[in-house]
Parts: sequence; structure tokens; C-alpha cells
Amino acid sequence: MPTHPKYPKGLYFFHPQAPRTYRRNRWVFVVVMSLIALAISWPIYPYFSGIYPMIGGFPLSFSWIILCLLVSLVALITLYNLDHSVDEDKEKE
Repeated sequence: MPTHPKYPKGLYFFHPQAPRTYRRNRWVFVVVMSLIALAISWPIYPYFSGIYPMIGGFPLSFSWIILCLLVSLVALITLYNLDHSVDEDKEKE
């Protein structure tokens, strides 16, 4: 199986010519989303699995899930805006 000489062998996450800001933004996004996945799974979620206190009429466990979804929404919007600003910077050059 022939390999392309410009690309490294094995697993790589970014194109070799990807800008540093692009890579940094993606890694920060992956870390935030991983923390959210951890927050709604076994190690952290049991601390918030009770009914009381009620927050906004919702049980604590449901409020915790809503908070995690809102944080992921903010992370996605931030990633989109950062990518959009990087694209605009490239167009100006």
C-alpha cells in the first residue's frame, strides 16, 4: 500500500500545515467536551443525582444536565466564532 510522502504515518489529528491557532482551538474544545462527558457520567454525576435542591423547578440532577448542555452550546458557539474570525483574518491578508 503506497503512502503519501507529505503525510506522516499513523494517527494524526491535524493537517501538517494547519495553523497553530486552529490546532489550539480544537484541543481546547476537545478538553471542554471531554470534561462535560465526564461531568455527566459516573465519576461526577452521582454527586448531583439527588432531587433536592430544586433549581428553577427542576430537580438537581436535571438542572446539572441542562447546565452541561448549555456549557457545550457555549463551547460550540465559541469554536464557530473563533474559526470564523481566523477565516476573516486570512481573507484580509
